[in-house]
Amino acid sequence: MDVGALSAYFKVANDSWECAKARAGIIHERHYKIAGLTVRLQFAGPALLSCITPALAHLEFPPTSTEHVLTVRLWDSASANIAMPPAPIPIEGFTIRGELNGFNHGRHHAAYDPTGRILSLYDEKKGLGWFCAHDASTVPTFERAAPLRWIFGWLLRNHGRQLVHAAGVGIERGGVLIVGRGGAGKSNTSVGCLLAGLDFVGDDFCALAVSPRPTIFSLYSSAKLRTGDWARVPLPRVNLNDPETEKNVYYLHSRYAEQIKSHIPIRAILLPTQGNTREPLFERVSPRVPLIELASQSISLLPNAGTEVITILASLVRRLPCYRFHLGSRPELIPTFVSDLIQALAIADAADSDSHD
Repeated sequence: MDVGALSAYFKVANDSWECAKARAGIIHERHYKIAGLTVRLQFAGPALLSCITPALAHLEFPPTSTEHVLTVRLWDSASANIAMPPAPIPIEGFTIRGELNGFNHGRHHAAYDPTGRILSLYDEKKGLGWFCAHDASTVPTFERAAPLRWIFGWLLRNHGRQLVHAAGVGIERGGVLIVGRGGAGKSNTSVGCLLAGLDFVGDDFCALAVSPRPTIFSLYSSAKLRTGDWARVPLPRVNLNDPETEKNVYYLHSRYAEQIKSHIPIRAILLPTQGNTREPLFERVSPRVPLIELASQSISLLPNAGTEVITILASLVRRLPCYRFHLGSRPELIPTFVSDLIQALAIADAADSDSHD
């Protein structure tokens, strides 16, 4: 699709936002620091506030005169009575992940989620994003737990960071990136460490920077656990209307604000697995193992993930020790083992630095 057609479609989206803003009569603004980048959200009316803001509460800061890297304009069609901009291409032009073919090159990016009926747009040059939901009351749980994931993914990549499907926890001396497929134990491990007093960066999606030092950034202060998991959050689940087969979602900020960190330097990468050991056990593995896991999960779940993502992730795993983390049959020991590993790696790094001075 040529640049003129792309610009025209984005203008239609912004016109829809302007109409929604006029009908709402009030703009609700929220300001966040996303992986060190200042972001402003402008809501046309209050309908989407409860869908978007709870998972981001730990990153909010008061309005300032600071220039924002990104402004996102949000509205829902139902409350504004403004139709969502129609797709400029037929359904055959959508990828399996929801991207609109022909849009995700250069400055313009677009995706549509048919489950939640949500349109996400990003104009890289203008630093503007648009988020339109068909109806705030039907925004699905996965979007509430990890809101604006598409737009943040585009933003982060444009600024040398990478959105990844991973968790992160740590202590004062650093942290670990936890990667794995659903059911491997990623959420239990990260939330269990939080409950035991460790610092927490995220449970499901985080942002990474490789240079100047590998760092994991927090995006969402939500957690997703299944009924019966060993990590049990003493908070009410927020998705009471979901079927019992769905994971329980919790917003952690209200109770664990001091432990939720905006970022933590990474000391190691862990791949949790349900092993046969009694106590937790770390097994050193090749960097290729977490690279395959990270790349496969990121490419299947994240916007426009391709070769450049693999390049970033490959650079990350080459710089860090990687371990298969056999969780064992005594999960209450996991936080201590994770903390001890970080301490040991920090001491080793310090000794290595001294030897080179």
